Amino acid sequence: MSNSYVNFVLTGDNNYIAPLGVCMTSILLNLADDRCARFFVFAENFTNDDIDKLYEIKNVRPCEVVIVNMKQYTHLFSCIDTSKFSLTYVNLVCYFRLLMLDILPDDVDKCFYIDGDMIIDSDLSYLYDSFDEKNIIGAVIEILAMQYRNDILKHFMQWDDLANFQRAPLKNPYFNAGFFLLNVKKAKELNLFQKAFDFLDKHPNPPYADQDTLNYIIGQQYPQLVQHFPPSYNVFCDMFHDVNLYNDAFYSKDAIQEAFIHPKIYHYGGPNKPWINRKVRFFYSIWWRYCSLSPWWNLKEPDAETETNNSENICSLLHVRLFNFFPIFKKKANHNEKSYYLFGVRFLLKKQITSYMKSYRIFGLKFKRFSILKMYELNQVELKNIVDLNFNNLNNMLNSQFNQLNNMVNRQFKIFENVTELQFHNLKNAIDLETERLTNGIDYNAQNFERLDKKIVTETYDVRRNLIDQISNLSKKVEIMNSVFVTHQNTFLPFKNMFEGKNIVIVATGSSLNRYIPIPDTIHIGVNRAYKFESIMLDFLFIQDISGLKNEISNINEYGKGKCIKFYGDVLPIEQCAIPESYLIKSDAKRYYTGGMNTPFVRDISSCLLPDFGSVVFSALAFALYTNPKKLYLVGCDCSDTGYFDNYTETISSSLKGDLPNIFQGWQKFKTFANHFYPDTDIISINPVGLKGVFHDIEQS
Repeated sequence: MSNSYVNFVLTGDNNYIAPLGVCMTSILLNLADDRCARFFVFAENFTNDDIDKLYEIKNVRPCEVVIVNMKQYTHLFSCIDTSKFSLTYVNLVCYFRLLMLDILPDDVDKCFYIDGDMIIDSDLSYLYDSFDEKNIIGAVIEILAMQYRNDILKHFMQWDDLANFQRAPLKNPYFNAGFFLLNVKKAKELNLFQKAFDFLDKHPNPPYADQDTLNYIIGQQYPQLVQHFPPSYNVFCDMFHDVNLYNDAFYSKDAIQEAFIHPKIYHYGGPNKPWINRKVRFFYSIWWRYCSLSPWWNLKEPDAETETNNSENICSLLHVRLFNFFPIFKKKANHNEKSYYLFGVRFLLKKQITSYMKSYRIFGLKFKRFSILKMYELNQVELKNIVDLNFNNLNNMLNSQFNQLNNMVNRQFKIFENVTELQFHNLKNAIDLETERLTNGIDYNAQNFERLDKKIVTETYDVRRNLIDQISNLSKKVEIMNSVFVTHQNTFLPFKNMFEGKNIVIVATGSSLNRYIPIPDTIHIGVNRAYKFESIMLDFLFIQDISGLKNEISNINEYGKGKCIKFYGDVLPIEQCAIPESYLIKSDAKRYYTGGMNTPFVRDISSCLLPDFGSVVFSALAFALYTNPKKLYLVGCDCSDTGYFDNYTETISSSLKGDLPNIFQGWQKFKTFANHFYPDTDIISINPVGLKGVFHDIEQS
């Protein structure tokens, strides 16, 4: 089990319980299924209620939580004067991470440290496993400090024993200590625990506390043993995300821009925190999304600010108005960027964000353009392996069942043999001891034999009945597998890669559908009642769970005849959801199957069950990806309880509301699946509600 552990250290006092719990929740929800998180929480002033609440994190996903009371260690930092910290919102708790080497058990060879004001939006087991154990530490270089090092790192530029940093700072860069992976074993070998306190004896109150300490004893003493993680693994949410501000900050502009667009770790560093106020510049809602999935789901959001400070906005506006005012027309080039000015006002900005994405701003309106690479295809060898695997599993299952039956029958005959011997022995004793009662004894034993015979007959019948039932169930499973394979080959195989290079819109029935402005030159795939949306003619329609649509099936059958291709789906575990064959004949529709709740996404839907996480939309999504589109727009996919576009009900039913967490998990699994197997398909959410922040968002006015 130890090989499956991923170790984490977090620190905090009793004012930081909820942020710590939300951070741990984000780690658990993204960690690989085959790994186990082990949390060491260095705690100060935790009450028993605080500890019990933090243990509730195990309800999110099984994990290990070890609470370490730091009261016994605070005397080690008696020389620290917290009033001299450059960051006034930082307290002595931040120094606790320096004690990792002394506190962690011997079986911990490496361990992540993570600040409690972070959200982890990626699987950290990849960094954990790929870390080069020749190094001491893996961390992200702090771009703000490196860009403005003459001010922020003024003390590092002045200390006599940091000549290497002063001479070549980009070769000896300064990392952020909010997130790092420490090689605990190697750090112990180098006695870094003692070196940390030697540094504090020499510099008892460094401006950036423990971060200065770690950079001094590791980053500057062993720069060749520092692994630099990509900047996306530590993106500050309360700093300016203008890539042009960071042209001398160690990382390339492309890497920094990619980090701003697709963060893997959100760092809410600084005095503004999402659970305190709404002033965080970027990604405020990400923290609250993970909070809603944690044991602190009922935590109240801070009230909206009634007064705002517009000084920064005014300065920015004056800069735009006054910069290059005199030229009537000017074209400026700056790092893959072209700007056009008219009387000093920028009316067009064209920027190459990444190799596959361009951004345009025309009079403040923002547009993006994507180029899509050719996607992966499932080859015939993989298909054959899948089929072989399924039949091998079936054969192993049959062998196991027959072996169990054989053992059961042998046990029953053995029991019969032992019981029979016992009865004859009792009979002989009865004859020898009580001759005068011979007749009564014979009658008594005859009755015993009669009962025994009935018992054997009954048990043998039960064994036989059980065997027949199990063989019948196996036979049904084989029939279902064959039926799914044959049906899906006919239904879906002709559509493989059919829409390569084209755009698809998934049309669901959430209330936001009413705000949808149809996108031209796209294929529209609707689900259930989406056929009632009169602004478009659907090209495809997925119908599932007929029990809720019986009053509308005649209208659905007649909808778009000759224009709209319909797919009618059966949920195999729920017989009342099965769609009669007559409906398919009337509508010239195609049949498909799902396996019920939690059926996963697969690449080859022509031979496997379609996914189902409580909504027909997941079957439509799997089909859309199978056609290999350039862009995939999500419309009406609200993932919320705000009702339906056609006022079918004002709000969704209580039973469906209870499924919303599972449906949202399904969307997360869809995102992971699409990013891995269809990385070149851009997924865009139109007017999102519950999915806001999950994909690229576009609001239509």
